[in-house]
Amino acid sequence: MIAGPVLSPISMAISASESPPCRACVTKYDRKPCGVTWPIPSPLQRAANGSNTKECGEALQDLARYLFGRIPGVEPCEDNVRNAFGTEEIDVPFWNKQLPTGLYFLPNLFPVECKYWDRPVGSKEVAYFGTILRHRGCDCGIILAMKGIAGTVKPLTAAYYEVTMALAQGQRILILDESDIKSVTSTRRLALLLKRKYSNLILYAANRQ
Repeated sequence: MIAGPVLSPISMAISASESPPCRACVTKYDRKPCGVTWPIPSPLQRAANGSNTKECGEALQDLARYLFGRIPGVEPCEDNVRNAFGTEEIDVPFWNKQLPTGLYFLPNLFPVECKYWDRPVGSKEVAYFGTILRHRGCDCGIILAMKGIAGTVKPLTAAYYEVTMALAQGQRILILDESDIKSVTSTRRLALLLKRKYSNLILYAANRQ
């Protein structure tokens, strides 16, 4: 069984007293309001209670589809997509309509790599994800890693170094970890979190801890 705490804060239902989403956020193109909150995401419990890495990974992919798929204009594509040569795979690619109420700052297509490990994701895996993006002509991708990535920002080491090296080659890699998922209670907050991470990566040329 994969070690790691059950993320109990996110398993709590969101209080009904939270302000409802504004009507202006609902467009004729996408009926998902940008401020909608969500209830218990069962994939997270499945990931925490999985008996092996495969089960945990699949549950985390379900969670990614659940979280990103509720943002206005964002839709999951095929799962576990291999390239024509069968050498590289994308866990969960998303199509992004770039609506003003959604992820307008991200490209039309962005892949999400899911890692439910009992340790931070290493530099080798982050570098390989950058290669996958580069080979497909993608300039942005997200790694959903519950334990984060290995290394430090100051000094720049291990996986954080690889994020910066990928940026220098035109690939922006955003990292979402356990604390980020705990903090997300609505589509609006998830969009703002991604916008902040995207901005920080470009402004500071590093994925800030």
